[in-house]
Amino acid sequence: MTDLKLLKEAIKSLGRYSPNHIKVFCLLVDFAIDNKVFLPVKEIQERTGMKRSSVYFALNTFQKEGIIIKDQTEMGAFVFQQEKIDFLISLYNKKLNSLSV
Repeated sequence: MTDLKLLKEAIKSLGRYSPNHIKVFCLLVDFAIDNKVFLPVKEIQERTGMKRSSVYFALNTFQKEGIIIKDQTEMGAFVFQQEKIDFLISLYNKKLNSLSV
């Protein structure tokens, strides 16, 4: 996956996600290996201190936006969509470049 710190900054800078969304996203990024992460909702809930419904809401949001997809072969597994990740990084870089001009 892309530079993890840069990816986390990119998602935070968009201004369209709640703090809970960002917590879930950053946790998924931290546990991802080759764009795949196996992290059951219960573990996400425990690690973030969030309510189960909030975790599901965040995961559903990222799925609807095409950032992750649920792996149909393994329960609790999600796959980051590299094309979407690349787009988020590009958007972030463009935003940074426009601020420095």
